[in-house]
Amino acid sequence: GTAVRIAPGERLRFSFAQAGCRAYVAVRGGFRVGNVLRSASTYVTAGLGGHQGRALLDGDVLEWGAEGPEGNAQDGLPGIGAAVGGGIVPSVGAGIAGDAAVGEAGTGGVLVGGRDGVDGRGGSGGKESRESLRVIPFLKGPEWNLLPEPVRRWFAESRFRVGSRSDRIGIRLRATSAAAGWEAPSIGSCPVCPGVIQLPPNGEPILLMNDAQTLGGYPRVGVVRERDLGIAAHVRPGDVVGFEPVM
Repeated sequence: GTAVRIAPGERLRFSFAQAGCRAYVAVRGGFRVGNVLRSASTYVTAGLGGHQGRALLDGDVLEWGAEGPEGNAQDGLPGIGAAVGGGIVPSVGAGIAGDAAVGEAGTGGVLVGGRDGVDGRGGSGGKESRESLRVIPFLKGPEWNLLPEPVRRWFAESRFRVGSRSDRIGIRLRATSAAAGWEAPSIGSCPVCPGVIQLPPNGEPILLMNDAQTLGGYPRVGVVRERDLGIAAHVRPGDVVGFEPVM
């Protein structure tokens, strides 16, 4: 991506996703919305933060406000024409067909439109090009040793397809082969966090993501490191993933 100047009345359009499932747009000074817990992000499940606590709709107007001169250290964004590095936008392969944009200094507003701007359906809006397999490194979780050896081997060697019920709470996976002999032990409620891999009695793992709960009762068989969660955040329903132990 590259930092560019958007003039009043111009439109920013996104084509289909070539890799991953999200595009990133940053504006100088940040969007002026009601921050919750010092964050401008939206938690749709609870209706908190962002723009009225909900997903954006056609006709919504987002205002932004700049602080300081262009490209200064206050907002951490590069100057106009500069490349946006991996420290801001995570690498997921070929990227998204479309540029991240930084608005001009000052204040302004962005009109959201599903037809000419953002795809209001949240889809890729066109032809998809996917990698055949994404391998996600993981650390063995607190209940890993409770798994019988055949189930451990099954988990590490299996391929899982991303289910349609996946969301920001968790990525739900379906195994291409059943976990023979798997019976989930009773562990009671235990702390969980983003990156934890739970294995329910049905043998279909759940990888917890940014909007995950804080307690869970399924065995925590693995943990994906924070630096690797960006890979998981860009998988789409139908993608195939595998897990590789790192210790």
